[in-house]
Amino acid sequence: MKRFKAFILTLFIGFTASTTVQASGVGEALCTNANVFTKIMDQMCWSCMLPFRMSGIGPNAPEGAASSQLLCLCKDDNGVYKPPGVPLGYWSPRRLIETVKLPWCSPSLGGMRLQDTIVGLGERGKAGGSAPDTDSGTNAFYQYHYFSYPIMQMLSLFVVPECQRDQYVDFDILYLSEIDPTWNNPLLAFVLNPEAALFANPLAQIMCTVDCGLITSGIAKEQNYFCAGCDGTLYPFTGQVSGGGQPARNTSLVAQRVLASLHRKGLSKRTMGNDAMCEPQYAPMVPKSMYKLSAIHPLPEADGDAMVTVPERDSDGNEILGDDGEPKTKSVKAGCCHPLGDMVYKWRGVTGETIPGVGEDYVYMQFQYVDCCLAR
Repeated sequence: MKRFKAFILTLFIGFTASTTVQASGVGEALCTNANVFTKIMDQMCWSCMLPFRMSGIGPNAPEGAASSQLLCLCKDDNGVYKPPGVPLGYWSPRRLIETVKLPWCSPSLGGMRLQDTIVGLGERGKAGGSAPDTDSGTNAFYQYHYFSYPIMQMLSLFVVPECQRDQYVDFDILYLSEIDPTWNNPLLAFVLNPEAALFANPLAQIMCTVDCGLITSGIAKEQNYFCAGCDGTLYPFTGQVSGGGQPARNTSLVAQRVLASLHRKGLSKRTMGNDAMCEPQYAPMVPKSMYKLSAIHPLPEADGDAMVTVPERDSDGNEILGDDGEPKTKSVKAGCCHPLGDMVYKWRGVTGETIPGVGEDYVYMQFQYVDCCLAR
């Protein structure tokens, strides 16, 4: 029944998107179709769900994940311990994050616009209008839409009730930035996130530079939660970013701010760690190592198979020098998904963030690491 509903929804979205573009003209013509249903088999990074860890057996887990143990215990609703279970840790594809320049544009919904005008923006919010006035050659402003997209449950390929952790089993829209005043106003965002003032200093910028090197080498430090790796500054949690003309890097930064903002609001929770094996835990600061992203639109990251050269670093982020005194390097496969804040040249290829003929609207598949206790 669920698959039949998803099929009907796909047909409806495709029909609505085609008629909307024909009827409404320029505004919708700028809103592209991400084909998240018809091309998902080719767009999705299936290997990003690996590796699995069971009973502590498997490759290294991300920082902050549950410790290695053979058995686990959970309580029922009455506070009574259930029979021992087996710990399982894996990367679960759960959400879509779309970042758009045209307000109310939704590539995930077939390229349709959810509304013709925006309250408070007047003529600028109509079809074919521009983004807020802060959009310029050196800055850019993005709106975002957050979708539930549990593709494995929708396809009935890998369904583990103990690891579900939420009630979403179908495609559904969860959050719209256009109705969030804090996303469009830095002053209101500061009220919700006053710690941003602590990180507006040169020392924090140096730490973020180190964080970029660590993430590029495959190390994500949770104490650097205020950094967005190689993408820039995580704060403030708004759609305003600096560096116009760099859509891949800008949208990756926006996606990280989305996750950080949702964690602060309590709308996203931590699903990894010993205390999160039975139920998710509130985490006001985004646990960066818990997430990976994979671009599925406009160019699927799963198409990439590039080899990149990165410096070798120790656990503290320091470059390892060779006998000649020069930094040692290694070649790694870019893969088809990337950790938060990874260098854009690794996951977007040698052309980096500027690709001729590619739009500025991006859709990311969000992979989330889950620790859970399988009932025996």
